[in-house]
Amino acid sequence: MLYIFLVILLIIFESFIFLIYLNLFFSIIFLINLYISLKEIVNFNFDLNFNDLLKADLKSLSSFFLVLPVFVWRIFIYENYSVDIAAMYFMCFAIASLPGTLLLNVIGVSLIRLNLTKVFKLIILGIISLIVFNIVFKDIILDIINSIFSSINEEKFFITLLFSLVGSIFLILGVFDRCVKFVNYKSKSKIYEVDILNAFLISIIVPIIIFLFDKKFIYFSFIISGLINFINYKFVLNDKKS
Repeated sequence: MLYIFLVILLIIFESFIFLIYLNLFFSIIFLINLYISLKEIVNFNFDLNFNDLLKADLKSLSSFFLVLPVFVWRIFIYENYSVDIAAMYFMCFAIASLPGTLLLNVIGVSLIRLNLTKVFKLIILGIISLIVFNIVFKDIILDIINSIFSSINEEKFFITLLFSLVGSIFLILGVFDRCVKFVNYKSKSKIYEVDILNAFLISIIVPIIIFLFDKKFIYFSFIISGLINFINYKFVLNDKKS
């Protein structure tokens, strides 16, 4: 939340240099989290056999991989786009990821246990309404974007945010399935395995688009990420309790 607020604030005031420092600061935080996760992984009991060790550390590996996509995306966006364009992508992706991140890391499993699944549906309905509103009133929205972010291409911002919001819907649907299965599964190892697979696949989206396609198609990144998230937790993570 704090990160998104600061990104929006710095873009409004067009302080793109400070935005770079902000992202470097948060990247350092991610690196520290990666280090802590790796330290937990390698600090194991030698009395355990390899299979027991792998099962015991799946949660730590999952935590390690969860922060990997954000770090990889930031590095590649830093290196391949101008400051204002990079700031625009950071903002769009941050806004789109906020609902799914809050549901997964803060209240998701609690909502399932309290049988409050309607909240998921309301959030999805809200995002769909926002998308429809933006499409219907596109000209007005573009004027507003142009008046706030004078140095950013309003068409590019509009398209990126629109695609990212669609991706957010798939992200939330995937988070919902993960939360349901997290509550129902006796053993969480399968969930952590899919977490790792999911994070790895999402991490390589931006590099693949930049190097194998055209970097102007980067606005597809979040919708692809959302689809991968949905497919992994809906289908790869099967419904059988384990």
